[in-house]
Amino acid sequence: MTVAARASTRRSLGAYWAFARIALRQRLGERAAWLSQLLFLGLVLLIFSRVWQALLPARTLRGHSAADCIWYIAITEWIVIAQPRVFLSIERDVRSGELAYQLGRPTSYLGAKLAEAFAEQALGLSLLGLGGSLFAYLCADGLPSDPRGLIWVLPLGVLAALLNTLCSALIGVSAFWLVDCSPLAWVFQKLMFAFGGLLVPLTLYPAWLRELAMLTPFAALMFGPGSMVLAGGAEHGAAVALQLTLWIALALGLLVYLYAKGVRALELHGG
Repeated sequence: MTVAARASTRRSLGAYWAFARIALRQRLGERAAWLSQLLFLGLVLLIFSRVWQALLPARTLRGHSAADCIWYIAITEWIVIAQPRVFLSIERDVRSGELAYQLGRPTSYLGAKLAEAFAEQALGLSLLGLGGSLFAYLCADGLPSDPRGLIWVLPLGVLAALLNTLCSALIGVSAFWLVDCSPLAWVFQKLMFAFGGLLVPLTLYPAWLRELAMLTPFAALMFGPGSMVLAGGAEHGAAVALQLTLWIALALGLLVYLYAKGVRALELHGG
């Protein structure tokens, strides 16, 4: 790489870091929003802790105790609630025509949006992770049966959050053709609920439905990190990390392709 190329790369990275810092400062000032998300996470855990403790007062179901299931929900909800809705921002820019003006910038529009989303997500994962851990500990009256799996939750949760952001950006890019991408976002959320095991571990699903869910990215996104408190271990954690990495690579490739195709269509039609 030449000196000029290295300088250009540093300038580009500096620009994206600037976008991330601006988004971070804006989100840090939204204390009411963070408080409401923390309270919502605590309420969800309180409700489902009572449900699981009533269902499993002194026994296990397929090897899972009530505490395991509570920690599982804490992890899956942590990933979901910390997710910035980048698709709404992209859709708004497409519908208003603002995106056509931003394409003239020296930095990539998509890169800037992802930098902003990743910064917001890092903050959300940090704040909600601390609060969610405390809520889970209190609601479950302690740690899960095998707390060693918690070591894997942070790296796997970050990978899952990255995949979730890329999927959200993919939904936003669909606005090039759909204009209103809210129906697609709704379908994605329901599929994540059903095939990801958002509130119920996939291990409790019927065998045929579990096998079907495992073929989708939703299982890796939700059940993967959450399952570490159900069946912790280095081998299982490495397998989940590999699944998430492959889905991230696929989502990123598809996102770049569809974004480039959408921009070309926009330019052909004069914005």
